[in-house]
Amino acid sequence: MLQLIEHYGNWQDEHERRFGSLLGYEDWQNDIWLERHPVGD
Repeated sequence: MLQLIEHYGNWQDEHERRFGSLLGYEDWQNDIWLERHPVGD
């Protein structure tokens, strides 16, 4: 989790997915989150 936080300036969808997984969210929940709150380009 520290690696994800340290690279916050380069935050992308994959980082958001990994972070969500570490928090216990399932893939479908991460998908919905990213649809509603897109990050990076």
